[in-house]
Amino acid sequence: MAKKTLILLIFVANLHGFDKIGTKAAQFVKLDDSPTSCVALPMDALGLWHNPSSVELSNGMSFGATYLRLPLGVQWGAVGFATKAWKYGTVGFYALGYNSGRIEITTEEQPEGTGLYYTTGGTVLGAALTTQLSTWFQFGVTGKLITEHVYHESARTVALDVGGTTVLEDFGNLRLSAVIANLGGAMKLSGADLMLSDSIELITESFRLPTRFKFGAALPLSHGWLFAELFHDASLYEGIKFGGLWHIADALQLTGGVSVTPFDTREEFGFALKVPNRGISVLYRVEHGSPIGLLHRVSLNLTR
Repeated sequence: MAKKTLILLIFVANLHGFDKIGTKAAQFVKLDDSPTSCVALPMDALGLWHNPSSVELSNGMSFGATYLRLPLGVQWGAVGFATKAWKYGTVGFYALGYNSGRIEITTEEQPEGTGLYYTTGGTVLGAALTTQLSTWFQFGVTGKLITEHVYHESARTVALDVGGTTVLEDFGNLRLSAVIANLGGAMKLSGADLMLSDSIELITESFRLPTRFKFGAALPLSHGWLFAELFHDASLYEGIKFGGLWHIADALQLTGGVSVTPFDTREEFGFALKVPNRGISVLYRVEHGSPIGLLHRVSLNLTR
């Protein structure tokens, strides 16, 4: 059953619109796909937006939040909550989004600025379900509402993420995961900015979501994990990432990873500080090599 499900996920990924069109809607959903994230690693609430099938809670519930500050004042953030719903199932909810901050409007007549400002932004509201179908296979699905706006224009659609994770006990409990993300409808902007008059409206094109396929492997070690992941999306942005996690002590975890694509090579390193027996951890990561400069991520996780 697990093998058939993973093969089906790979097959559907190849059918679902992987083309060379570079213009896609809601690109912000990919911003937290860092070199140290892998769909095969066991995750808590911080992993809800990466792979619903890899969510595993050692305790009853988990809360996580991540903040990423980008150049030019753009801010990205996400919060998630997951809890065990029954013996072999977990449910979770999350919200993520970005905001550009105020951008001054310029015109040909006033190239230095008009004194008026606009913003761009987007949000994702998701609900995830993870169920353990056997001792060695988990299946997860996420339904989400995606919204994006530019000034007085907005677009929205719904989408699904579908994933499967299997554990190969005969190979040192090697974890294999496959995920298809952003299976959904197209987004089309509408709003007051497109109304030229009471009877004339500009009609925009529809833009498809950045559908992504990811396949990952994670091998547990005595004091950490080694992982690797292949990824491919609808804009033919594809590559490989690999890295590891190391538990230095009960209160300290180190992480590092490299992501390689035909366009760039990115490295990320970080550490997590944990409060023993309190279920509190703070994770800091810094990414180098991104086309938009040095990136700093800060995450908070609480488990109970």
